[in-house]
Amino acid sequence: MKNYKLHTFAAMAALFCLTLVTASSCSSDEDMPWIPDSVISLNMMNESNGNTKLGDSNVYINNADNFTSSSSSAVIASLGMSGSYTAAPLLTQLAKEVAVTPGEFYQVFNDRDIKMFASGKRALSVNADYYNLYVADWINDSNGKHIGAKVSYNVEATEHVTLPEWNEVVITLTHGIGNNSSWVEPEESLYTFPSGCEVNVDYNGWEDYLMVEVEGNVVTARFSNNRPRQSGQAYLYVREGGFYSRVIIDIRFVTYA
Repeated sequence: MKNYKLHTFAAMAALFCLTLVTASSCSSDEDMPWIPDSVISLNMMNESNGNTKLGDSNVYINNADNFTSSSSSAVIASLGMSGSYTAAPLLTQLAKEVAVTPGEFYQVFNDRDIKMFASGKRALSVNADYYNLYVADWINDSNGKHIGAKVSYNVEATEHVTLPEWNEVVITLTHGIGNNSSWVEPEESLYTFPSGCEVNVDYNGWEDYLMVEVEGNVVTARFSNNRPRQSGQAYLYVREGGFYSRVIIDIRFVTYA
């Protein structure tokens, strides 16, 4: 009778331990961050030990253990431990040089893809790519000196469904001359962007010949009285949240007999 109780107790204890191990394993799996198949691992050696670049960017690790860019074409955001491989762009704190810290995420952007709007807010171009970067650990030499870092990164493409395509023609103004007379068509043209958008105008040299009015998300364009006998383009930069697009006011000059 005693042996039976002992065996029963042992079996129950083993089952309890197995349950704890299973629960612990499940919890660990659930806590693991999701890693997309597109993530690439890289040993980034610093500038004195190979000077490994991040993907197609100019970003490398200098001898001061900082991410930086040789051509100053890149800007970097530190996301800390709260980032991810699929994080949306964070443009509030950007720097040319950022300390490398194992266990933290970063974002790397091409400086030319970011525009500061008149409101003081930054936005990322709708046709831009950027990097979500994670630093796993240091790479040390035999003396324990840092000579690089083990990193992994994911290249993210911006996706925006409400803004117009980059360089899309949204307004066309035509003017012509012939038989000692001139004409314009139409007299004025309107375009409406999504509600809440910020619109900045780049006349691109047409300041003296074109009038562009922005009221909220509605843009009106018309010729002034003086018009050069030539074609050209003016631009509208439109921001929605953290993204922006550049669209075209197309100016066409035609002649007729």
